[in-house]
Amino acid sequence: MATPRKKQNLGDNSAAARAFASMKRDEANLKKLFLTPRLDAFIQADKIIDRLRLDHIKMREALLPPPIDSVAPFKDIFMATDHFHNVLAETSVSKVAGDMVHESWRERMRSLTNSSAQLDAAAKLSLGENFLHLAATEKVFAKIDFDFLKEGFDFTPPTIAAVERSLFDTTASYRALMESIQDLSGLVQMPSFVLPGATYNLYTAGHALKALDLVDEDEEIEEELAFVSEEYIGNLDIVELLEFVHPDLVTLYLGAKEALYGNNPDRKRHVLSSLRELWNNVVREIAPNEQVSEWVAEHGKKGDLDCNNRPTRRGKIKYLSRNINSPPMVHFVDQSAIMSTRLHDLYNRAHRLEPGLSDDQLSSLLWRTEFELSYLIRIWLTTAQS
Repeated sequence: MATPRKKQNLGDNSAAARAFASMKRDEANLKKLFLTPRLDAFIQADKIIDRLRLDHIKMREALLPPPIDSVAPFKDIFMATDHFHNVLAETSVSKVAGDMVHESWRERMRSLTNSSAQLDAAAKLSLGENFLHLAATEKVFAKIDFDFLKEGFDFTPPTIAAVERSLFDTTASYRALMESIQDLSGLVQMPSFVLPGATYNLYTAGHALKALDLVDEDEEIEEELAFVSEEYIGNLDIVELLEFVHPDLVTLYLGAKEALYGNNPDRKRHVLSSLRELWNNVVREIAPNEQVSEWVAEHGKKGDLDCNNRPTRRGKIKYLSRNINSPPMVHFVDQSAIMSTRLHDLYNRAHRLEPGLSDDQLSSLLWRTEFELSYLIRIWLTTAQS
């Protein structure tokens, strides 16, 4: 098969890149404000968040995406972001009763010194970070050429249709999750990782598709991915998370990573099979069949068990999310998990085609797997604490 040729990218995204760079600088300044939170820090933080909003509007206008009404993922992501703008403009976190704040926010606030300002500081930091990553998500989706994904590779129609359907369902569930947060008090009543983690999941799904869309490297996208990755993982190394679940999972993960950068002629198949096995084994460990079946028998619904009375993937996701009182979040986690399996299927099929997968494309799937698994493990840890 001949190398697929990418259609020329229309438009100049330099204005969008400048706006996004400005947002990154403001987000860094926002973090510095709250190293030792004080009253004037909140006044400055509000000004920075206003600048983030304005730069985001400039970035969106510069991207020149396809008509929103004709592309479901764009419509959902843009409408979710519009809702986020409204929440920022109309509400205040100071109205939250202390006993309604999720424990994970209290953990996040322990590094802050002024107890009277802790919640406001933590919430404003989270909002600034999420604004930046929402912008990155819109940026990467605006660069996906869905027609090229259909025409440039010899994928079977059912394979590409399943990916499209899953992508639409995931962006729609993300929008529903965002819109379920009506004010900032709703934000801090949920675990602190929920909203940024959901945004990162959506971003990396788009990036994994964008990587297949590329023939040449896109350094700007790679730089953004590295930045988003650093912000999300933070001090929680994926190896540390996996080891906490089961030490053998680290071996699978490191095997995939070493194969990616090794000289084994069969390394691409090794990377793909290791990532799929890693995903399956993590879910098996944090949602054991026996425990899930017992829970489903009491709390589940039809379809949470298969014909052999084993828990389905959906049943396992419900079990993992059982102590998080947010149906939109449970639905997003479910749809995101489906998206992961569809991406693995797509990459495995792309591997069978010439010229095969590039290192950058395999790296994008590795990033996606890391993000998704860290999100699921954090949900598991939150449930275990509850």
